[in-house]
Amino acid sequence: AMAGRRMGKGRADAPPCWSVYSLDHPKPKRIALASGNRPGTSTRIVGVPPSVDIIKAMKHLVLVRHGESQLNVVNKEKRVYCGQIDTHLTDFGRGQAKDAGERLKNLRYLRLERAVTSPLQRAHETLSLILAELGDSILELPYSPELMERSHGDFEGLTDDEAFGKFPHYRDDPKYADFMTTFDRCAPGGETLAVVSA
Repeated sequence: AMAGRRMGKGRADAPPCWSVYSLDHPKPKRIALASGNRPGTSTRIVGVPPSVDIIKAMKHLVLVRHGESQLNVVNKEKRVYCGQIDTHLTDFGRGQAKDAGERLKNLRYLRLERAVTSPLQRAHETLSLILAELGDSILELPYSPELMERSHGDFEGLTDDEAFGKFPHYRDDPKYADFMTTFDRCAPGGETLAVVSA
């Protein structure tokens, strides 16, 4: 199960509560957490997130984005389509990964058992640094290409000026110009959001 967002329910003066949902079913459902609660209702915990006892009983999925990559730095100056280009972490990105590992280690209620990453160097390097900080025996699963970022096809590694110089209709034609945010369009040779989300 995972903790939902904190929210107040019912009367205007009602204290905030945390909703917890079960991930053991195909469709997440609200579950009762304490004796005396009716099934299908949330436990009311006044003003604080779920207790450590409740969290211990949950299954956790921890998602960590890769640390700052070399191409992330370039993108601060000018936009470059990255997608699935393999790029290494910067020193700052390596520090971010180590910090993430240290933070996870300090969550005493969390027992990580398995880890998986995409085959991209920036993701694998991030995971390696996190696992080094944790120091536990965590099974590292084979790379999963399904975790790779969206491919931008022929735009990968190009700046906006370079990409639109080769494919000006992606800048000028309204049918193409929203390719980055429209569910069913993509850069030439790239992946649509529909493909990525399938």
